[in-house]
Amino acid sequence: MHDLSVIYNKINKVVEEFFKNDFNAQSNFRFYPNPPKMNDKQIISLSLCAEILGIDSENYFLSKLKTDYSDIFPDTHITRYNKRRKNLANKITLLTE
Repeated sequence: MHDLSVIYNKINKVVEEFFKNDFNAQSNFRFYPNPPKMNDKQIISLSLCAEILGIDSENYFLSKLKTDYSDIFPDTHITRYNKRRKNLANKITLLTE
């Protein structure tokens, strides 16, 4: 696999710049009463990383994160990640158009 941390950092900067006026202080689009372990910016960045690397399987991608990059992405839970990624699909589309 490519150096995911380098790709992630570059994409994260682009996402941060693109949505700088839309994010709140926690880098989320909305207020979460129970703050999530991963913010919206991280979810979007990881989703774009998988897309750039051509990984279609969320299961495979998140298993690689847990095995190879657990020090960088320790809190990636597949169900929460997929649910929030789908909820953020319109924001991802805005960025990629």
